Amino acid sequence: MSTPSANPPTPSTPPVALTVQDFRLSFVWVETNLEIFKPTAELADSFQFLKKSERYREVFENTLAGKGLAGLEVPWHKRKKQFFWKYYLAGPALEAVSGKQAWEHVVPLRAKLPVTVKDWKKGIVTLEGFYYPHGLALAVTFRVNGPFTLDDAVKLAYDIRDGGEKFITQEDKLERSLDSLGENGLTQMRNTLFKQGGVPGKQGEAFTIFTLVKGDPFTPFELGGPVHRALQSVTEWMPDPETATLRPLPEVQVPLRGSAAAGSILFGRRRGRAIWLPGLFAKKDPKKPSLGCYHRNVLFASMQVDSLGGLVKGTANLLRNQTPLAKLDMTLKACARNAIDRLRELYEGDKDKTYRSNSPKAQIEQNYLKDLNYLQSGMK
Repeated sequence: MSTPSANPPTPSTPPVALTVQDFRLSFVWVETNLEIFKPTAELADSFQFLKKSERYREVFENTLAGKGLAGLEVPWHKRKKQFFWKYYLAGPALEAVSGKQAWEHVVPLRAKLPVTVKDWKKGIVTLEGFYYPHGLALAVTFRVNGPFTLDDAVKLAYDIRDGGEKFITQEDKLERSLDSLGENGLTQMRNTLFKQGGVPGKQGEAFTIFTLVKGDPFTPFELGGPVHRALQSVTEWMPDPETATLRPLPEVQVPLRGSAAAGSILFGRRRGRAIWLPGLFAKKDPKKPSLGCYHRNVLFASMQVDSLGGLVKGTANLLRNQTPLAKLDMTLKACARNAIDRLRELYEGDKDKTYRSNSPKAQIEQNYLKDLNYLQSGMK
């Protein structure tokens, strides 16, 4: 594994400035709603399957076979080699996943949302909804086409996040900020899930993923350099990105598995990741869209950790607030035990059991480990 240079050599000629040609930026919101497990919860008829494992298994298998409910798909959506789900499920090929296996791994179903953004001049905006037995997830991804300088790419990322950049939704022709897109998408999902429109569940801070997909020339990460500042900006979202103190390498480096070119880094903060692999983004005519796929792997891994973590945290809080374990809904307990097992596997990183990456482990450590340990002890 390569290590970013702490003392880069002084070049004899000024380096050529990086041109950013394509970057991805994703925002993932997860909403945990334990009201779903209450007998009084009035789910829409088409979503009653979320409350019972047998029905979920049947609906999942029908969906996988292309015979499911209108508007629902498996999360890998026809991509039979989607690496995160393939290794997370640690079993047969994705087209052969059983309903039992999907239930035990708390796999969501992907929804086609009635919210679309078209004609954004800087690229493509995609909204994806995911229904879990215990809540919702929404991912909004921006595929941005340059050319930009690195500073301008960071500025645009901030404009997207903070509302300076606007988007027209095709359905109602309204001009919306990112927050408005997110709120509208989750509201649409709640209205579909519940008969009378559901009460919002517990929603945490969005998790963000930034990936430079194509840029030129080869530009390594250097400690204290402009790339360091850019990546800290799009993972920590400091209010003063131009002047903020840069953090030391041990605080931001999520170790990469395998080999990568010198100057590569997976940059991590508590609620964000930035993928910087110059050996891939500067490659001429790559045969495979490897960085776009890597971005999707990190997106799905981050979403799954946040969703499972939200379920674990919510269940742990019930026990902390003196709800006896015996009084918890049976389906909630089953889902919570599945979440405990899956988070523990992701944390331990056994390649024979799950998707193996240091990013989920760091995300669990920084957000959910205390609740995971508490609930695991309380449910023995």
